[in-house]
Amino acid sequence: MIRLATLNDLDEVVRIHKATINNMKNPYKLFKIIIKKGNCYVYADPEVRGAITFDINRMQNPYNKDYGRQKIFWLDQLIIDPTHQGKGLGSKLMVYMIQKSTLQKRFVCNLDLIEYYKGFGFIVHDIVTINQRDQAIMLLE
Repeated sequence: MIRLATLNDLDEVVRIHKATINNMKNPYKLFKIIIKKGNCYVYADPEVRGAITFDINRMQNPYNKDYGRQKIFWLDQLIIDPTHQGKGLGSKLMVYMIQKSTLQKRFVCNLDLIEYYKGFGFIVHDIVTINQRDQAIMLLE
């Protein structure tokens, strides 16, 4: 089941993040803010197996100061517990988020994940360098 995350899910979301991405000094602080804003959904059965986070802002590219006029739905992180990867949970979360908003959707991903996200209808909008790594800005109109 996909549902809005609550602060009761914080420990599990951070655990999954650490098991998959682990690129933050203090993930508790960030995920607590994201969950409080209502910008995190989890897949739970009933335990949390994955999460997807997002933000809505007017930036065309969050890595430069090129502000646009329209609001954009930025998908932030898609994380799935490693013991549950390959079971379609990430796809379910992506489809849920795509259907959730009528706003234009964008996100940044590693170049090796481009084909996966193309399967949802995303296209490569731009390639940017973030922390000395090339990343793709993906776009779904």
